[in-house]
Amino acid sequence: MKAFLILRFLLKVMKFKFRYLVFVFISFLVLSCNFFGKKETLNQNQDEIKISSFIIDSLTWLIGDWQDINPEFFYYESWWQDKDGSLKGRGYMIADNDTVFEEFLRISINSEGKIFYIVSFAEDVVTVGSVNFELVKSENRTYYFHNAANDYPQYIVYQYISKDSIKAFISGKDKFGKEQKDEFFLTRIKEK
Repeated sequence: MKAFLILRFLLKVMKFKFRYLVFVFISFLVLSCNFFGKKETLNQNQDEIKISSFIIDSLTWLIGDWQDINPEFFYYESWWQDKDGSLKGRGYMIADNDTVFEEFLRISINSEGKIFYIVSFAEDVVTVGSVNFELVKSENRTYYFHNAANDYPQYIVYQYISKDSIKAFISGKDKFGKEQKDEFFLTRIKEK
């Protein structure tokens, strides 16, 4: 009888240990799948950020001072690279010896690896806000930024012509639904 009780006790312990081992094994599988899935997403996100960094590096020809002089106005843009790798800029237009508008620009990568052209009308983006245009296409040194929700423009495009010449344009529908396009032919301002 004593042997039977001991055998029964051992079977319960083994059954408990077996259940415990099965539970531990299944938990390990679930956690490892979840961990490796997150790692894959993390790696994919890191790859997108690396590609985006490469694209921003391919835009460094913007760095410098640019001007568009036409009979109606003077337009100036200055670009530099920030310590975080993004490009920062400032643009302003002068007509009749008066500054018509000034804008602060930035081309940077968000946490998902997407590239944005960010426009603000004050240096302090936090208090004033900004309008973000996502890079939707880049080919042949032409970069297309888009924001369908913006009133005008919906597109901002920069095209490399030569080391001292670029074409930029804004386009889209105005508040009346009419297609519009404003072009800027910028030349590099040479240092004296």
